[in-house]
Amino acid sequence: MAGLIDRLIDRMRPRGSYASTRMRTGDVEVIMSAFEQEREALRLAGTMNAKPINRYVGWSTQVAFDIDSTLANAIAKALER
Repeated sequence: MAGLIDRLIDRMRPRGSYASTRMRTGDVEVIMSAFEQEREALRLAGTMNAKPINRYVGWSTQVAFDIDSTLANAIAKALER
């Protein structure tokens, strides 16, 4: 999933830099992305219909979204075009 999200962000051509990292908590994969420009983070959040969270200390904006196999397949197909 991390590679898929990176490809999606690359396709969105964000202004400024961004970085993503992946971690696993039990059987849940978490992908964290940080953007130089807050508007780019908000754009990805809007694209993914993300919801605000307040889970991680030190980050000004935090949102989360779930990706199931149906959504992952739809993103992959859209990126092929």
